[in-house]
Amino acid sequence: MSSPPLTMTMQNDEEILIDQLEDQLIDHPDASTQLFLDASLDKAFQTKLNARAEELSTRESDQQNDHISNSTNEINEDNFKFDKTGYPYLVTRSHLQYEHFEYQDLDVELSEWFVFNDYQMFGGFVSLVCPESANEDQQLSEAIKDLEASKEMFESQLLGRATRRLLYYSFGKYDICQDRYEQLTLIEQNNLKLYQMGIVKPLVRLIKKFLESRLDDNGTSKGKPFTIKEQKVLFQLLTLLYFLLNVFLFNKDLVEYLELRSVLSDSNLITLIVRFMDYWKLHPNPTYRLRNLIFLLWKLLLIEMGDMEDLKKADAFLVQLHNIKNKQDKTDEKRKLICSPLDYFSFKEDLLDKYPLLDCQIKSEQEQKPKGLSDLSELNKKFEQLMAINDQCSSISNYIDYPRTNKTHSVLSQLPQQNIHLSTPMPSPSIEPSEFMSGGEKIRKSYQVNQSIPFIYPQTTDDIEVPLAIKEADEILKANIYDSYSDKRLWNERQKFMSQERGYINQYKNAKDYDEFEFDYNEGLYKEYPRNKFEISSILNVEKFYDENLHQLHSLIEVLLETLKSNDLDLNLNYFEWELGSNYQQNRSIEFDESARQRVNFVMMQQLEVYQLKELILKVSCNIIILLLRWFKVNHILKAYYLLTILFDQQFLSTSLDYLGRSFNNSNLQAQDPTKEEDHNNNISTSANNATKDDLTEYQKLINENKLMNPSIELKKFEFFNNCHNKTTETESFELINKTYILTLPRVIDKDNINNIFITKYNKNFCSILVNLMNITNKVLIKGITQRIFSINELKPSELFKMLLLNYDNEHLNKPTLKTLKKLVPYQGRKWKSMNMDLISLIYLNLRLSLKDNWLSGKDLETDYNKSFDQEVALRCMLQFYNMRKYPKRMEHMGYTLEFDGIPDLSI
Repeated sequence: MSSPPLTMTMQNDEEILIDQLEDQLIDHPDASTQLFLDASLDKAFQTKLNARAEELSTRESDQQNDHISNSTNEINEDNFKFDKTGYPYLVTRSHLQYEHFEYQDLDVELSEWFVFNDYQMFGGFVSLVCPESANEDQQLSEAIKDLEASKEMFESQLLGRATRRLLYYSFGKYDICQDRYEQLTLIEQNNLKLYQMGIVKPLVRLIKKFLESRLDDNGTSKGKPFTIKEQKVLFQLLTLLYFLLNVFLFNKDLVEYLELRSVLSDSNLITLIVRFMDYWKLHPNPTYRLRNLIFLLWKLLLIEMGDMEDLKKADAFLVQLHNIKNKQDKTDEKRKLICSPLDYFSFKEDLLDKYPLLDCQIKSEQEQKPKGLSDLSELNKKFEQLMAINDQCSSISNYIDYPRTNKTHSVLSQLPQQNIHLSTPMPSPSIEPSEFMSGGEKIRKSYQVNQSIPFIYPQTTDDIEVPLAIKEADEILKANIYDSYSDKRLWNERQKFMSQERGYINQYKNAKDYDEFEFDYNEGLYKEYPRNKFEISSILNVEKFYDENLHQLHSLIEVLLETLKSNDLDLNLNYFEWELGSNYQQNRSIEFDESARQRVNFVMMQQLEVYQLKELILKVSCNIIILLLRWFKVNHILKAYYLLTILFDQQFLSTSLDYLGRSFNNSNLQAQDPTKEEDHNNNISTSANNATKDDLTEYQKLINENKLMNPSIELKKFEFFNNCHNKTTETESFELINKTYILTLPRVIDKDNINNIFITKYNKNFCSILVNLMNITNKVLIKGITQRIFSINELKPSELFKMLLLNYDNEHLNKPTLKTLKKLVPYQGRKWKSMNMDLISLIYLNLRLSLKDNWLSGKDLETDYNKSFDQEVALRCMLQFYNMRKYPKRMEHMGYTLEFDGIPDLSI
C-alpha cells in the first residue's frame, strides 16, 4: 500500500539554508565554523549538512506519525510494516508474470483458427467420422490422388469427400481419443504422415487456384463472392495446410523441415496471399476468408523465414561473415560499454579541436608500429572521409547520420565572442562584502565557454603533447567501437547515393558492376558455408519476399492496421457478465423458459466471440509486422526503414496510442454495480477529501480494470477440442472484469524492504499485443529522425508509458517502453523532467549505457528541430534510391521509372 505524500512547511530563512551554509563556509565563516575549517573544508560542510538532515528526519517522522494516527479510521494499521528507521515500506512493486513468445502451445494455436460457424464448413464433427478400415493408408492415398487430379472442379463431390476424409485424419481421429493430450499426439503423427505421403504440393496448388480465380486479368470475377460450396472447399484446404504448418513449427528438428521450407518457397504462396490481400482492400467480401489468410500468412512467414531463435542464429552468422567486433550477448552480465563509430568520430573531432597536437602524436606512434595493423589505419581513413564529407560536402545524405560535435552546437552561436583566450592569465576578482547575510539577494553567475577553443597550455614533459587522461579516453573508445553490419550497409549505400548525386557513377545502369559483394547474398554462400544452410536460406527467403512484394507492402500494412482500428472496444462487458451470470439470472423478476434463456445466451456468446476474434486477429497482425521488421533489418537496414516509413505514413503512432488509451481508460471494461447507479448519480460530493478519495478510486479502476487485467474471454462451448470430445454441455461461469485488485494480492518483502506483488492472472493475448505495439513504436522512432519524435510528442504518451512502467513491471514490456521514453525525454521541458525523475532513473538503471551517452543533457535541440524535416526528406531519398537501384521493376508498379534520355553520361 502506497503511503500518502508527506508535506512540510518551511520558513523563509529555512528555504535558503543551503545558501546560508555556503556563505558561512566560504564567504564569512563564523567563530564556530572556523574551528572546523582548520581540519577540512569538506568535513565542516558535511557536519553542517548532517546536522540539518537529522533535524529534517525528526520533523518528517513526527509529521508522518501524526498523519498515520489521524487516518486510523480509513487505513488499516496491519497494512503498514516499519523498518529500523521507523519508516513504512513506501515502495510497492507489482510484477507482471508474463513471458513473451511468438506462438503458444499447439492446442491453443489450433483452437484459435476456428470460430463456431466454421464447424459447419466441414459438416460438423459427426459427419467427418470415417469407419475404421484396414486399408487406411490406401484411402489416404486415394484422397491425395483426388486432390492431384482435381483441376477446375472446385464444386465436385469427389473433392469434397477427399478433403473431409483428410480432415478427419488431420484432426487426429478425435472419436477414438480419450482426452486432448491423446488427440494432440495423433495430430502430430498423422500430419507428419500426410506430409510424407505428398499432400503439400497438391494442397498448395489448389489453394493458389482458388485465389487466382479472383485475380484473373479479364475482370470477369472481380469482386465476385465465393459460392457456398467453394467456401467449404477453400476453408477445408486452408485448414489442412494450417494444421500441417503448426505441427512442423513444433517439430523443427526434423529432416523434412528444410524440405518443407523449400517447397513453400518455390510455390510462392506468400506472395499470392499478399496480392490477394491487396485485392481484398479494393473488393472487400466476407466470403474471401481474409481472417484465415492472415493466420496462414503468419505461419508461412514463421516457416520460410524463421522465428526469434532462427533470427538469432542468422544474426550470429552475419556477425561472423562481416567480421563484426565487440558484438556481445545481451544475456551476458559482464558486458563492457561500447560506442558507435559515429560517436567515436564526434569525440575525436572534439579532442582535435581542443588539443590539435593529438593528431600528430597518433600519426607518429602509428609510424613506429610494425606494418600489418590495418584496423587503425582503416579507422582513420574512415574518420577523415566521413568528417570531410560532412564538413565540405552539401549532400542531402548528411542529414541521415552526421557527427554531432561541440563546434556545431547551436549554443555556441549564442555565446559572446571571446577576445581573450581562457588560458590568458587574468587578475583574481576583488573580494567584496556579501549582501546575502544582511537580507540581500544572492547573485549566481553562470559561465559558458566555447569548448572548441584550443588548449594552449604547455605540458610538463617534452614527450607528451596531450594530457595522459585524454589519450587514455581516446584509446578506450577506440578499442570498444561496435560497427554493426547494419551501419556498414547504410554507409555503403550512402556512398553509392552520393556518387549518383554528383554524377560520378550511374549507379542505376551499373548496379551489378559497382555493387560490393560483401553485402550481396546469393546461393553461392551455400558452398562457402555448408554448415549454415538454414541461416542462409532464411536470409535468401527474406530477400525474395521483399523483391516480390515491394509494391504491395503498403497495402499489406494498411490491411493489418485495419485490424487495429477495428478494435474499438465498444462492447460493455458489464451487461454480458450480468446476463450470463447464473446468480443474476436466477434473481431476475422476469422469468424465461429454459429454451429461450439458452437462445439468448447463445446470441450473447456469439457477440463475445466476435469481440475475442478481433483481439486474436490483432495479435496475429502485430506478430506479422514485428517479424517482418526484424528480418528486414537482418537482411538490410534500409528494408526495415522502408517498412517503418510506411507505418509512420499510415499513422501507426496515433492509431496505436488511441487503442492503448481505450484499453486502459474505458468504462466498458470497468465494473459497474447497476443497483448503485441511481445512488451514485444523486450523491455527488463536493468536499476536498471526498474528491481526493474519488480520484484514487478512479486510478485504481484504471490500473485494475482494463484490457490487460481483465480475464481472457474463454468460450468452452465454442472451443475446438471440446467440440471434438462433445464437452459442450458443461455449464460455464463467465468472469469478464477483474475483481481482484493489485494491492490485495499477497506480498513478498525482499531484503531491500520493498513490497513485491506478483500478478499471475492477466490477458495473455493483450500482453502479446501490448509488447509488440511498444516494440513497433520504438522502431518507428528511428534514431536521428527527430520529426517522428516531435509527432509522437504531440500525442503526449508519457503519462500512459509511466502508468505501464510503475504498475506492471515486466522485462518484455519495460525494455521497449523505456527505449521509447529515452528518445522522448530530451525533447521535454524542464518542468516535465523535474516531475518525472523516476522515469529518467528507470532508463539509467534498466537500459544499457554507452561510452558516450549524452541523450539527457547534451543534445542540440535547436538544431534537431530546424533539421527535422530535412532528416525525414533525406531518409526518403535514400530509400527511393535503394529501391530504384535494386528493384526497378517493382518500383514501376508504384509509378517510378528511370529516364536517361538527354542526360549526359559522366560516369568514369
